[in-house]
Amino acid sequence: MTLRHDLEQVLAIAQGETEAQAETADLEALLVDGPARRRLYLAALAVAPDAEESALIALVLRDPDRVMAESAMVSYMDSQASRLPSADVFAAWAAGISDMVEKQSFLARRIRDWQLFKALMDGGNPDPVTLAAASNWLQHKVVDEALSAAVLTVMGKVGRTKRVRNLAKTRAGRIRQGSAPR
Repeated sequence: MTLRHDLEQVLAIAQGETEAQAETADLEALLVDGPARRRLYLAALAVAPDAEESALIALVLRDPDRVMAESAMVSYMDSQASRLPSADVFAAWAAGISDMVEKQSFLARRIRDWQLFKALMDGGNPDPVTLAAASNWLQHKVVDEALSAAVLTVMGKVGRTKRVRNLAKTRAGRIRQGSAPR
């Protein structure tokens, strides 16, 4: 498969057209414009039927610009994680793409981060070892959004940076006192 062929398929999904109707001018520009491809990938992923999602993700991950492809996938994962209502629903969605991204260590880690975050937000027990090993992104997200004093207390002990530990301790204390969480 070539990038040109992959982009024709993505255009067909994004524009609701068949492959033969994809505009050549757009295609030529997309071949050399990574940011435009990223926007196209995100637009196509946003409208793709569930049955076509896995194939579309495979096309995105096949893009020769690995950084741009991973950036598009992280944005899509983030939107899916925000949209899906629970840790179980997100885990089921992520299971469908995990095999495709396993080779992409950053993407695989982001999936694990989201699974842990959603589990904590659903009331899961905070494991100090797991939270200590979590990415900086996840530690900051947990401290910013957790409403559980137990989760924040653990983050106050195992957070990687002084800022994370102090903010977690402050927020945990406010929650225990019944004050506003921020």
